[in-house]
Amino acid sequence: MSDDNIRSAFHKWKIAEGWNSDPDILNQLFNDHYKDGMRKFELEKARYESMFTDPETWSEFSLRIHWLESIEHMYYSCVIGHDSGISNPISFGHSVFQGWGPNHIQHRRYPQVLLGLRAREAGLETQYFEANILLRVCIEQFVKASIQTKQCFLEKELTLNPDLNDLPLRKLLVEFDNLELGVPGEDSYKFLKIWELNDYAHSKERVAKNSSLTDIEKRGISYNKEEMSSFFQKYIKYLELRLICLHHHIMDIPYKRLSLLNEKRDEISRNFPVLSELLLGHIPTHNCISCLTKLTGNKEKIKLQRGRCYSCFSKEEKKLNFL
Repeated sequence: MSDDNIRSAFHKWKIAEGWNSDPDILNQLFNDHYKDGMRKFELEKARYESMFTDPETWSEFSLRIHWLESIEHMYYSCVIGHDSGISNPISFGHSVFQGWGPNHIQHRRYPQVLLGLRAREAGLETQYFEANILLRVCIEQFVKASIQTKQCFLEKELTLNPDLNDLPLRKLLVEFDNLELGVPGEDSYKFLKIWELNDYAHSKERVAKNSSLTDIEKRGISYNKEEMSSFFQKYIKYLELRLICLHHHIMDIPYKRLSLLNEKRDEISRNFPVLSELLLGHIPTHNCISCLTKLTGNKEKIKLQRGRCYSCFSKEEKKLNFL
């Protein structure tokens, strides 16, 4: 049934109920109570399909997302209690000098965290085109916020760098890597697969095709395993980079209690070896961060072998030499 037929039936129904027959009023009622309501219903249906059509795939993604976010919250807890009112920009310079906490980091991250959550919702609701565009904008805001936060640490005062707004994302990521805010030895542009997101943001064919869809066609978008997997793989990479970047920021804070991460040491090694290696020297390392077997030798040897047993260290070295 066409949208016009549904609209006509809706008008007759409301007139029979005694509503004003003014077509403008009836159209407004139709848009408020039918079209928007059906859109919400279709999105909830799409969300359900995303989560339950292929439960193993969604379970894998959701567990990874939950784990990364839980470790991120633990990082913030390592510096809570050492805050000096840095949410007030006027006191920022003094707060840095004293040894300040996470408020400024959270303040700068807040907008892009919300954007990331909206991108995740769009991905679940099978709006893959919108999800990828939102994720790219989110990453751009995250990179700018991270660079400016690092500059605040370096200059010991609140800094705003308007030049960042004129830089394309690729150059922003070069600056991000130069400030050592990403995964050591990794190109963040490649790590995040930005070219795939650029394809959504800049491809004229995709934009034209998406903007020409009618409301009915948009409501008909359905679950696509390949599209969902592609989006959530990139979203998880963004969360991983966000966590690594937070680690670097926390290391700049003079007063922190990384011992809170001790209980998660083996779990971090098992789930995110890159982060585990960054924690070397900051919290005790008793087990190999690759195979979790008990380590032998003194601290210097463990550090030299990057937190790994001899066997795992040799494999890592061979891999690096091959690259």
